[in-house]
Amino acid sequence: MKKKIITASVMAIALLTACEKVPALPSDTSAAGTSAAPSAETTAISADETVSPIFTKGVYMASSGSDDVYYVFYDEKSGRTENADGKSGIGFECEQNGSDAVFHFGSPDDITNAHFTKEFDGSITGTFDYDEGAMTYSFTLVEGADPDTFELSVPENEGDGLYDDTNETSDSDDELLSDDGDTQNPVMNFVGAYGVGRANMEITAEGSDSARIKIWWSSSAFEHSEWEMTGKFDPDTLTIEYTDCTERIVTFSEEGEESSETVYTDGTGRIIFSDGDPITLTWTDDVENAAEDLVFEYYNNIAE
Repeated sequence: MKKKIITASVMAIALLTACEKVPALPSDTSAAGTSAAPSAETTAISADETVSPIFTKGVYMASSGSDDVYYVFYDEKSGRTENADGKSGIGFECEQNGSDAVFHFGSPDDITNAHFTKEFDGSITGTFDYDEGAMTYSFTLVEGADPDTFELSVPENEGDGLYDDTNETSDSDDELLSDDGDTQNPVMNFVGAYGVGRANMEITAEGSDSARIKIWWSSSAFEHSEWEMTGKFDPDTLTIEYTDCTERIVTFSEEGEESSETVYTDGTGRIIFSDGDPITLTWTDDVENAAEDLVFEYYNNIAE
């Protein structure tokens, strides 16, 4: 009888120990026993999960319904945008954390928060929190596009005279020759697109010794400034002097409607090129000194 009592005591202690290791059930099993099922349309990735970045090296087309922008990711942390016109864009760095990201467009000082959701069809929905308000885009991967060589081909420039459907300048070959008929307009050595931060500049040849300059400077997703001017090129100093600059501020509504306001006309200034590799230039704006201490770097030959 004594042996049976000892055995029973040991079993009781073991049972009590096992019970202590079993977690208690919640008192409200109806609340704890169910969880929200994922949506049939989308599946968001939590920033706390260990997941791959939303964006990796590649080219993504972002559509807002009224405008398309290409995001060219060199890697998971940096890239550039390219607008659908093929002439303007901006560099960026980004910090991805699951479905959340912080973008620095044009400058480390710019902080634009974004949140992304992966759709079941493979696309990505992203919302950017701009100062002017939130903007939502649908991103799709451009299959086969190499971000190291990606360049939009714009066959026509909607009649602004910069280049025709062969992607050449609209001026005739004779107009691009000097008076002796056998020398090309020296501006052709510098024709192309240049950029720094949020600013982009396009240089095209005009006549035998002159150039047309267009500048786009983005202040946000909804607003940018434009300058346009022409001037004669001095091959000795690599300088274009101009006296006919017009500046406009262009804004877009959330519906994509464009409006503009002229800031000034007949502005003066100069563009000075370097002859290095890559080619760079500086812009002196006599009216507003808009590009003080900035150096624009060549990145695309639009005449090719």
